[in-house]
Amino acid sequence: MMDETSQRLQRLESNVAHLEHQVEQLNEVIIGQGKVIDLLRRQSHQQATTLESIELERIKATNPKPPHYQYRASRQILRASLNCSSRLKEALTPHIAQPHESVTGWSAGL
Repeated sequence: MMDETSQRLQRLESNVAHLEHQVEQLNEVIIGQGKVIDLLRRQSHQQATTLESIELERIKATNPKPPHYQYRASRQILRASLNCSSRLKEALTPHIAQPHESVTGWSAGL
């Protein structure tokens, strides 16, 4: 009976050792697959970003700005320059020399 129990125990230990070895091998495979998955995710993200920028450039190239947008931009530039001119005029008005009385009196006397 001892022999039989000893043999069963030896087979169980052998099976456990074999299973432990398989678990280690499977763990290595899983780690390798995880690395490959991470690499593929990064590559996929890079490709998606590149494709998105290419698509945006294509859309910009095939869809020029409409004339009313260009007209609006021109109006805004003109309005800004006029606003700047009027502010400049307001700022300089006090500093512009006013006609002297003698000059106005002299011209009026002629």
